[in-house]
Amino acid sequence: MKKGGYKLFIEAAKWHKIRALANNASIDYQWKNTNLGIYKLLKREYYSTRNLLRIYYKHHFYTSFIILVAKSLGKMIYGFRFGINYGSIFLKKKFALRDFIKNQYGELKESS
Repeated sequence: MKKGGYKLFIEAAKWHKIRALANNASIDYQWKNTNLGIYKLLKREYYSTRNLLRIYYKHHFYTSFIILVAKSLGKMIYGFRFGINYGSIFLKKKFALRDFIKNQYGELKESS
């Protein structure tokens, strides 16, 4: 790394020690973001999904469009893995699909 002109800001040994102290040094450990289910971030997900659908469709990126729809539907279902409350909140992504189909852009309207 040093030969390429890069600097290492965090040493692996120190990082592993910090993880061990936090009881997450297992090989099977997966970091879980503490921001899951926060409404503000969910709104960002809504706008990102809705706008990407519009861009992909407008520019005839149909494969990407289908993958995004499938991924969004999968995420809505997968959200229930973390509990009913989180799954219910994440299910609101359906509004992005609904608003794309209805060609509604602007503020998120949660009523059906």
